[in-house]
Amino acid sequence: MNREKKRTLAHFLMPAACLVFGISTLAMLSGFEPFYSSYYSLAWWSYIIFIESFLYCRGARSLLFENPGKFLLLLPLSTTVWLVFEALNFRLSDWHYLNMPSDTVVRWTGYLVAYSTVLPGIFSTTALLEFTGVLKNSKAPPISDPQVLHSIHQEKPERIPRPARFMFGKEEFSAQAKKRACPEPAEGRGCAEAYTGTASRACGVPPVPPRPVSTARPPPPEAGPVYASLQPLPSAGPGQALFFS
Repeated sequence: MNREKKRTLAHFLMPAACLVFGISTLAMLSGFEPFYSSYYSLAWWSYIIFIESFLYCRGARSLLFENPGKFLLLLPLSTTVWLVFEALNFRLSDWHYLNMPSDTVVRWTGYLVAYSTVLPGIFSTTALLEFTGVLKNSKAPPISDPQVLHSIHQEKPERIPRPARFMFGKEEFSAQAKKRACPEPAEGRGCAEAYTGTASRACGVPPVPPRPVSTARPPPPEAGPVYASLQPLPSAGPGQALFFS
């Protein structure tokens, strides 16, 4: 495919991606299937295709149009990378999935389509930021020792950027998170899911201890007097049912 045909295709894919994103969003908000269950994949793939098409039309670097073979190689690599995080989550238990399809083929197809968006989404966003120059003058030196952030947080917490405050904990964030997640923290109801997991512990939010379960058996009821009925039981005739009230 020559460059002119690629440009024509890119001009077609940009509005098509916007249309898919808009329809998927409205259908997801309305609860329509399959948009409701597959919105993650539809939203991310429409975003990636729009960014790649936009960059190619503007003459910037676009991996999808300039090297589609390498772009396709990103899909299984992206799935493999994310499966590493899923394997770590078996130990961390930081997230889980709800309302997944019961059919194994459909469920794993959805996994592969969703996980394959990780690296293309990162590279497309990186190319877009380089083209627009939004973060061109931003500098963030690497942190050699994370304990430095902790010491600065204790002395001058206003110098810590918001993402780092989120990771290393902040009293105001913890109090607001408690208030939003559990309107009645004294009762301890509805808070377990908000305060469990490694992420909540990293934010400084203490987990809610489980309620003690009493194992003591209740005392047996006092035995009362037993009365025996000496009246003869009635008998049922043929074709009649006998009921006791």
